[in-house]
Amino acid sequence: NKSHTVAYAVITYQTAYLKRHFPREYMAALLTCEMADMDKVSEYVEEARRMGIGVLPPDVSRSVVDFAVEGPDIRFGLSAIKGVGHAAAEQIVKRRADGPYASVFDLCERLDLHGVNRAALEALIRAGALDAPAGVAGGISRARLTAALERAMALGATATADRQAGQMGLFGAGPSAATEPDYPVVAEWSETEKMAREREAIGFYATNHPLARHERVLRLFAPVTTTSLPPVVEGTRSTERVRVGGMILAPRVTVVKTGPNEGRKMAFFQLEDFAGSLECVVFSRTYAEQGARITADRVVILEGKLDHTREHPSLQVDSIVPIEDAPRLLARGLLVRLSATEPSTLGRLKECLRAFPGDLPVVLEFKPEPGAVARVRTGPGWSVASDERLLAAVGALENVAATEFLSREP
Repeated sequence: NKSHTVAYAVITYQTAYLKRHFPREYMAALLTCEMADMDKVSEYVEEARRMGIGVLPPDVSRSVVDFAVEGPDIRFGLSAIKGVGHAAAEQIVKRRADGPYASVFDLCERLDLHGVNRAALEALIRAGALDAPAGVAGGISRARLTAALERAMALGATATADRQAGQMGLFGAGPSAATEPDYPVVAEWSETEKMAREREAIGFYATNHPLARHERVLRLFAPVTTTSLPPVVEGTRSTERVRVGGMILAPRVTVVKTGPNEGRKMAFFQLEDFAGSLECVVFSRTYAEQGARITADRVVILEGKLDHTREHPSLQVDSIVPIEDAPRLLARGLLVRLSATEPSTLGRLKECLRAFPGDLPVVLEFKPEPGAVARVRTGPGWSVASDERLLAAVGALENVAATEFLSREP
């Protein structure tokens, strides 16, 4: 009814105003409201980044209980770490009134470990919340921090007992570099393992997203994300092809047991991008042709059709393009934006393009007059190869404002 619609409209205008005029405060509040839903946290972190707002990783010496504005960025809240909880986060913040934590030993000594248990401390380490204190203590890795946790908790329990008895323990003034116990020497976590544990703890990659070095290619050739898929009527399959990119997680191969494809293999996996994840299905025909490209942690661009016949949408994959092959297979041309079109500029540009001969047409974009934009497709003599080195070479030329590959339609 109208009153219901008006109420929603008022809230819409209020939140739009806040997002426009107080973007950091708004996004921090939104993240705090949704901190129990890791998928929502990941989606809103990506939205904040699109708005030019950084989301800093959790830090026991700087984070507060909830998400909070810190300078031009937002700092991850301690209670949003999976396995920590509100009460433990409050105690961590309260007990650092005497100054930042120097190490995991200092942290365990100051805390009441009845309220912050081992699971919470392990979650803090996985989330990277002790990375900064470990740096003060000598750049200790997360694997070694985890290995030292049992010893740190034992010393912390002793310190708590001494405080309750009114005594001063060996580390009563806080452990120093000279008195602090050694960290065990253990095998380091691989970068993939480290990032996977971080993602599990906080819902996104805060310190080093495995897709970061492919971001430009993914944005160009797969602009649709897992959270911005085109709408499809529930209970139906889309007839429109979509293209999404990301990293393959948890691939699972199975054998078809019935039907015309009995005995043939098919695969299932999750595709994870900057915003979220999407279930993907590769049927036997596509698997026979491209199944070798389905490996865990591989970055790919997928094409297929959406299926909304189940509770959660999935992608029926019919094309798998490894990220390194995307420019060669998905580009339809090279766009060069020029800030000036003097003959000398065009001469230098053509000379540069000759070093990368190929079949891709080149399109020049420029402003013939204020307020107008023109695009001109050059002749075959300007055509180039889909080589990423070309982008850097052309981009370095004088009067070239930008250059990028043009993506073909899915």
